[in-house]
Amino acid sequence: MQALIQKGTNLNIQDQDGDTALHLAAIQGQNGSVEVLLNAGANPNVQNRWGDTPIYIAALNGHSENIGTLVKAGADPNIQNCRGDPPLYIAALNGHSESIDALIQAGALANIQNKDGWTALHCASSRSKNECVKALLDAGADTTLMTHSSKIPEDFAKNEAIRIQFRDHRVTRENAMRPKITNI
Repeated sequence: MQALIQKGTNLNIQDQDGDTALHLAAIQGQNGSVEVLLNAGANPNVQNRWGDTPIYIAALNGHSENIGTLVKAGADPNIQNCRGDPPLYIAALNGHSESIDALIQAGALANIQNKDGWTALHCASSRSKNECVKALLDAGADTTLMTHSSKIPEDFAKNEAIRIQFRDHRVTRENAMRPKITNI
């Protein structure tokens, strides 16, 4: 790779699917290669034919270290692909709670809705990804956002542990909104 970089090879050349060398390094979780490519000028926000960026690919595969490296180089953690899915959504879909944490720390917005109105929280709830639901609730994900079919994330909860998380979150939120009474 160093020889190609030294020859001045265009690092942003895309293959037939629109993937660059940076996409491929992110697929493999090769953080060293990701760093080398970024330091040599690879575009961290280039999208392939499906609109997937390298940070989306890293989130898809649970490569949270790559997420941090890409963000430091200017990757936007909120770019949506052709389906309207941001990296946070795909991390939730695949149960990668560490990637969710890395994306949230990088400034990912927890309430982005895709073309069907789904958020990462809808996805994590529907897939019974308990740790992802917890991470998203802790990050302030809105439990009242509706899909285009008028469903909130809790409507997709298939297991008791997730329903309990939603209930506890609701109670905590309600208690925080109550006025505090002080003795005078």
